Amino acid sequence: MDPNENEVDLLFKYDLIFCDLLQELGLDEEENGPIPLQVWEGIAQAIADFSGYRISIQAAVFGPVNEKGVLHLIEEPEVASGEPVFSRKALPTPSTERLT
Repeated sequence: MDPNENEVDLLFKYDLIFCDLLQELGLDEEENGPIPLQVWEGIAQAIADFSGYRISIQAAVFGPVNEKGVLHLIEEPEVASGEPVFSRKALPTPSTERLT
């Protein structure tokens, strides 16, 4: 299997999971229109805080290739990002011991 196929499969899987999450939160674009930028910023920040990584959310801007309606990707500008506020190493580790 081509290594790029694994990456595509993983991206597709997480795309579906992310779309399901948005739908469960009542943020289905097909039913409610575009998701506000503030929501994307909040999502990026929450993921950054949890993971410890900088998160970048990009939009896909498409343009026509020909008169038959075929589109191609023109650019992928960053529309929201999140920087981790604190390091996960600084967080206390949950204890499995009972408090006495």
